[in-house]
Amino acid sequence: MTEPSEAGAGSLPGSLAPVAPHERIVQLDMLRGLAILAILFMNIPQMAAPLAGIFGDGWSAADFRVFAIVHLLVDGTQRGLLELLFGAGTLLLTARVMAPGDPVAVADVYFRRNLWLLVFGLANVFVLLWFGDILFIYALAALFLFSFRRVRPGWLLAMGLVFAAYTSWDGGSRYLERRALYATVTTAQAHRAAGVPLTAAERAALGQWQELRDAYTPGEGAKRMLERELTARRSGVIAYARFHWDLWLDNTLNGGLARYVMEAFCTMLIGMALWKWGVTQGRRSTAFYLAVMVAGYGFGLAVRGWNLPTMLAREPGPVIELMLDEPARLAVTLGHLALVTLALRTAVGRAMLAPLRAAGQAAFSIYLLQALICLWVLFAPWSPAELWGRYHWLGWAMMALAVNGVLLLAANLWLRAFAIGPLEWLWRWLTYGERPVLRRTHSWA
Repeated sequence: MTEPSEAGAGSLPGSLAPVAPHERIVQLDMLRGLAILAILFMNIPQMAAPLAGIFGDGWSAADFRVFAIVHLLVDGTQRGLLELLFGAGTLLLTARVMAPGDPVAVADVYFRRNLWLLVFGLANVFVLLWFGDILFIYALAALFLFSFRRVRPGWLLAMGLVFAAYTSWDGGSRYLERRALYATVTTAQAHRAAGVPLTAAERAALGQWQELRDAYTPGEGAKRMLERELTARRSGVIAYARFHWDLWLDNTLNGGLARYVMEAFCTMLIGMALWKWGVTQGRRSTAFYLAVMVAGYGFGLAVRGWNLPTMLAREPGPVIELMLDEPARLAVTLGHLALVTLALRTAVGRAMLAPLRAAGQAAFSIYLLQALICLWVLFAPWSPAELWGRYHWLGWAMMALAVNGVLLLAANLWLRAFAIGPLEWLWRWLTYGERPVLRRTHSWA
């Protein structure tokens, strides 16, 4: 989903043509493939079950274990990898600007490419009905990214950490407020148990605490949401579509858009910095990647693990993830990047990760096909399988594995015969204005 996959814009000047096969960096393809497959594990609960009941009752012990694994290792990190790679891809695409040539033409290609990505994102929302689309967000973030291509990596990293710093400051304030509330509630509960009259402040704290607890359990709002969703599913395809459109409008345009774009933009800046330092493409030492992996997993998993018992208990207690959520997401993401890099330095690792290369080269197609398969086939109201609403985290993970397995096999088979993924081919045609070669003219290895 970053740089083009293979040559095919024949008559374009060399500086403006898509990346040729020999120019591809296999590690980037594998990282992208891993990220695009992992994203389904986060998306499928919202596709396969009532939104009001994703974190509800009826979980088995296996469901709790799967949720813990997904929260620790996957949550947000698949976006993190894609955002880092998007930043790297921006530098790959615009590197031609640094050399003599036509900077205006390169900028034209860059912005046309991302404006078409925005259109594809809207199609994902309004045609495929996926209200959790990231293409629209990434396209908006990319429109601001072009001007930063010449900035030194140290400054890129500093600017990229602004969002993490802001969320830590904002979350830190909420953490301190929650901690003070928790202390007051603990005292009030002890006083009430001992028959001591409560002060006005203690009564107010107990009321506020109960409101927070109610937010962790399905209440009247969740029941109304469930009824809306069930009504939409029973009322035909137009009602089904409108329900998903409204979800996207409420979630994205009514307050969340700026935050989503800022997260993506800042992480893309970090991706640009890592590319300039040679980190993303695997040019640093083994000791460096070992240190990044240990530090990233050590910090990120500790923060997430510390919060997990409170999250599973559905209690609104003060947790450090309130202020360290974004730093932990970035840390675990970097841990994944380092682990993949180290794995690719071993024969076993290269063999295990080899199928991901095709997924990375067809990531754009895979992402949209995930939405098509889940929302229009497996979990659609008209599906004879009636899988929607029947499972929890273990079942969702198994179905995500099955869908990803089919798509991974399809990508590997497709790229043996064709030079580029089907939607990548269309995107490239729209970007460069010339129809790319689709059939493969040489062996794929």
